[in-house]
Amino acid sequence: MILKMGHLVQSANLRVTRLERDVPLMIEDVIIAALTPLKTSIDTLTTRVESFEESDAEINEEQIGVHEENIFRDLPDLAGTVVQTSLAETSMAVSSRAGSSEVTPDTETLVQTDTPGTNA
Repeated sequence: MILKMGHLVQSANLRVTRLERDVPLMIEDVIIAALTPLKTSIDTLTTRVESFEESDAEINEEQIGVHEENIFRDLPDLAGTVVQTSLAETSMAVSSRAGSSEVTPDTETLVQTDTPGTNA
């Protein structure tokens, strides 16, 4: 009887050892089965976000290109307008100086002499 009890204890110990080994694997399998759909969803979402960021960057580059195109398209007209305005301001300044009645000390005065026979 003691021998049978010894075999029974040994058999129980083997079963416990197997359970200790198998239970963590069973738990891990259940966890993996539960998390796999979540991982797939996360991967899909990550791909969508990355493609959106790339698309957004391309759109920004296109908008910058269009903006630069508009600037450089109008640049010659703008430069011409600035030059014309500058010339107009310069000519107005010159004409206003020409009409001034101030005498500057650097200008030489003309000496007028009376010629005989004229009333001066």
